[in-house]
Amino acid sequence: MPDTTTPAPTDARPANENPGRPAGRTAIYDKLSPDLRRAIDRAVVDRDPPTFRGVYERFRLADHGVSFHSLYRYARRLRAQAHRLRLADLVVPDDAALGDTMPRLIAQQLLTTLIYEETATPSEIHRLTCAYRTATQTPVPRRRAAPPV
Repeated sequence: MPDTTTPAPTDARPANENPGRPAGRTAIYDKLSPDLRRAIDRAVVDRDPPTFRGVYERFRLADHGVSFHSLYRYARRLRAQAHRLRLADLVVPDDAALGDTMPRLIAQQLLTTLIYEETATPSEIHRLTCAYRTATQTPVPRRRAAPPV
């Protein structure tokens, strides 16, 4: 009787995904020019148009061979990153409070990555864990006041 078992895949990537593309990288990178990608990035972050479908139609991405699903995955990650940056801008502490706040910010990012990021890699988790350990164990030096001008 012939062996009907299939060998275990050597790559964790789905069979329909491009093997030459890094994991988590959408067709947006492969099929669009950097200038067009920058314009799409700006439209997605500024929500102009407000929907992903509107962005897809405005930039005629079907004509470039980009599926709506690729844009959707790309745009969701981009908006999440933009949201975190805006949030960081709002909560940036002054230098005196940085020593207390930095470990909490890194811990929050680590927890968010562990709980919500489906594509988080072990190296990303390791990097955040090391950053948290460093932030909790390293005293933050106080800046000296700038000399009067």
